[in-house]
Amino acid sequence: MEKTISIHSSEIRIRTSRPEKIVSLLLAIWPLLNIYGFAGDTIGIGDIIVLPTALFLFVTRISRFGKLNYNYFSFFILTVITSLIGVLFGQVGFISQTVLSIIKDFFYIFSFSVVIPKFLNMDFFIGVYKKIVTILCFLLLFQVCIYTLTKNPVPLVFNNPIIYLRDVGGYSDYISNWYHNIGYYGFKPSAIFSEPAKFVQYVSPCLILSLFEEKRKNYIFEIFLTVCMVLTTSANGVVYVAIAWLMWFLLDKSKRNIIFKGIFLLVLSGAVLFLIFGDTSNIWFIERFSEIGADGINSGNQRILRGWIIFGQIPFANKLFGVGVDNATYYIESAGITTDFDGGYIGYMSGLSQIFVTGGILGGMLLLFLLFKYFRTKDSKVISLTILLIAIIFASSIINDPTFGIIIAVIESYFVQKGRYIVK
Repeated sequence: MEKTISIHSSEIRIRTSRPEKIVSLLLAIWPLLNIYGFAGDTIGIGDIIVLPTALFLFVTRISRFGKLNYNYFSFFILTVITSLIGVLFGQVGFISQTVLSIIKDFFYIFSFSVVIPKFLNMDFFIGVYKKIVTILCFLLLFQVCIYTLTKNPVPLVFNNPIIYLRDVGGYSDYISNWYHNIGYYGFKPSAIFSEPAKFVQYVSPCLILSLFEEKRKNYIFEIFLTVCMVLTTSANGVVYVAIAWLMWFLLDKSKRNIIFKGIFLLVLSGAVLFLIFGDTSNIWFIERFSEIGADGINSGNQRILRGWIIFGQIPFANKLFGVGVDNATYYIESAGITTDFDGGYIGYMSGLSQIFVTGGILGGMLLLFLLFKYFRTKDSKVISLTILLIAIIFASSIINDPTFGIIIAVIESYFVQKGRYIVK
């Protein structure tokens, strides 16, 4: 595979190297492999492959790594250091599990923020990523069709005593919870993922990258992704779809898209008018959004509100410096902090509130500096992915995992490529 680059007025061709192909492929499949772990849920199958590969590439090709600029890895290290001040001033310290979690996050973030961007070939990665997403969408449609015809849901996860389904208590608990939730929330397809939210988190960056591809297209693929994300009935998926298309409408400068943009504007105007003047009482995603702030325990309250309520209950020193990176669960339990939205996992909160709880206001400011750097690029893809990233960590309990890492790796690769040459 070749790509043309322009340096000043001369043109050369660079052949995609084998390490670039391997790294690009691994980044795309890492979240999928990590759905399962070996005989437990601590280490994912993808971790066993990706983390040693990243470390090997760093050690053997260290000449490619120059001075470390402020990136997500820098943000993480600084937040760990500053949050130690909060731990020293607080009444709750660290435990061994916290240290292990920090070590795990270190290797995760080092891989997707430092190593992978140095080897990521965007053309090859997007090509692989789109093929994988296409397969996942067809699997999701298969689930929808089977349920529509037979009313029997078909989970596409498997049970194995060695390959263990992660994050949901194993296959048997997953199946029982799945059928239980259908009775309350209805059928929610998710392809091979354990829940719809994880499907849309994985697919949404692909939608943005595809929308901003420079080659001529007819938008069939993007519409296909949009339909599949909505079919999951994930309220977050609706938000991510809206962000992707709105960013494309505002930032895409191609004149050839003027007709399609006109159609999009008409559809958008009709949707806005309906939301203002129409009957929205039976629209499922409106109902999900209306749950936020209502009485009782629901996923919206737990993810979006609970973390900020916890932040409001910690002492001033911890508000400023945090309770310690990856230390929220132990701190909440030890300090006896409770909220009206407690239920299930005691550390359940959005990624953004987790940053403020564990890293404090100072950690939030460090994140703000990083986001400001991303916005200053004025690159349409980077800006759109940054807004998507903010939306994901604002409303989802996701941070520093491989799906989160896809967005960071793609954004950070922009700065790597910009430093090497100007892509034509």
